[in-house]
Amino acid sequence: MIDISKPCQTRDGRIAIILETDRVGGFGGYQYPIRAKVEHPNNDGEWIEWSYLADGRWKSNEAKTNNDLLNRILT
Repeated sequence: MIDISKPCQTRDGRIAIILETDRVGGFGGYQYPIRAKVEHPNNDGEWIEWSYLADGRWKSNEAKTNNDLLNRILT
C-alpha cells in the first residue's frame, strides 16, 4: 500500500506528483481516487496525468506495471 503523504514515483523510477486523493469516478467497476502528474514513460521532459486505484496500482487487471505508484526512496 502506498503512503500518499510521502514522495512518490512510478515502479520504474519516474517522478510522480499527487494532485488529488479523493477523486470520484472510475471505470470497469473500479474507483480511481488518486490523480497524479507523472513523467511520461517515452518522452523525456513531458508530463501526463493519470488516475490510480487507492493502493497505487495504475490498472486493476494487472498485478504490476511500470506505471504503478510506489513511495520514493530518498537517499
